[in-house]
Amino acid sequence: MIRKIVGTISTRIIIALITLAIILINGWFLGADKVGTISLIILAITLIQMLNNFVGGGALVYLLPRTDLIKLFIPAYLWSFITSFAGAFILEMIHRIPQGFFWHVVILSLILSLSSVNFMFLMGQERI
Repeated sequence: MIRKIVGTISTRIIIALITLAIILINGWFLGADKVGTISLIILAITLIQMLNNFVGGGALVYLLPRTDLIKLFIPAYLWSFITSFAGAFILEMIHRIPQGFFWHVVILSLILSLSSVNFMFLMGQERI
């Protein structure tokens, strides 16, 4: 038991140090401007993903055993497309997406939303 706890703690410390090293290397080679651009893109995708999780999140896990799959599949996928495009459009209108990265945010958020919906379907069917 103690060995597992020590192993977990040491693994997390190693992962934190590796993450810190990656951040420092990125900052060194890319510069503050490009790291800031990357951070704004990740922020936009995260905000869109949070909006997507209202319909395509944990509710699917709860509803899937109680409802037919196709009744949840179509609305969840439609919601993913709507939130990806509408969320990116709104963030573009309030200038929260760096210039020239609109379609990148749309495509990346759509991929993340669809994979999240598929993961929730698998969890709801207990196939993980």
